Amino acid sequence: MLLAAALAVLPLSVARADAPRTRDGLYLELGLGVSGLSMTRAGHVSSGGSDPTYVGDSKIEGGGSSFELTLGGTLRPGLVLAGSLVEQNVAGAKLQSNGGETALGGDLHYGLLGATLVWFPQPNGGFHLGGTLALARAWAKVPQPIFSDYLGGAGGAAALETGYLWWVSAQWSLGVNARLSGARLHGEVTRLGVTGSEDDSVGAFMLAVSAAYH
Repeated sequence: MLLAAALAVLPLSVARADAPRTRDGLYLELGLGVSGLSMTRAGHVSSGGSDPTYVGDSKIEGGGSSFELTLGGTLRPGLVLAGSLVEQNVAGAKLQSNGGETALGGDLHYGLLGATLVWFPQPNGGFHLGGTLALARAWAKVPQPIFSDYLGGAGGAAALETGYLWWVSAQWSLGVNARLSGARLHGEVTRLGVTGSEDDSVGAFMLAVSAAYH
């Protein structure tokens, strides 16, 4: 009787092992890579009147590292709805303005937290496209604070991504992922009746080596 049960289960096990790998169920992706970022800043200082007493433009740009964590599930095979956390930085950031170049007190950090939709046109394949709508924040320490210890702001962002994941086991795959994002941010601090604010536009690119469980 035990032999008959074993023979009955064996074909099912073989069928599962031979079944094509499919992008379904839980989706987890981790990525580490490089980053390129440019942030254009429009600064304003006002002492309470309707018109600002000072207006100045500046820019921060450069390269650094990137990190991505995406976790979610499939709406149907090949279509993933997930939450994404993305962190990028400009290492040794410098503020560029008409007055010259000023080294900041460290890196410029840029982060996204939002909802991501990823589509695998072939549920068994590795090529994918995706988009993200997110909350965004950028910040860097100021070496000589006037209104705040940090510059930057918060706002909204959108991102597009593409990449390819090669199967390395029944559930795991490795590959590369590229993400292009843009954000509009606002930061404001009031101290002693004087308000300093900035409106920022951010464009960022990241290229990461990714591992995914699916």
